[in-house]
Amino acid sequence: MSVAWGILIPLAVGSSRLRDLFAPGMWFKIHQSLNMTAIICTIVGFAIAVYAINDQTYDGEEPNHFSGTAHKTVGLVIFLLTVLQ
Repeated sequence: MSVAWGILIPLAVGSSRLRDLFAPGMWFKIHQSLNMTAIICTIVGFAIAVYAINDQTYDGEEPNHFSGTAHKTVGLVIFLLTVLQ
């Protein structure tokens, strides 16, 4: 998630903002590639987070994936908006 949202997304935004420095159409290919890689990283990170919560939950207990902290709720909302976009 840190790579996706701390590196790839800012680079994608930067490629869009600096599109005049690239050959025609090249900025969009870079922008799209960075965004797609960030989405893949987000999906993988989300899957790892769900697996980790399941792994930390005792047998017979409900895992409570998206309750208990604001971080879990915000993470779910960002994940859903990312995939939707």
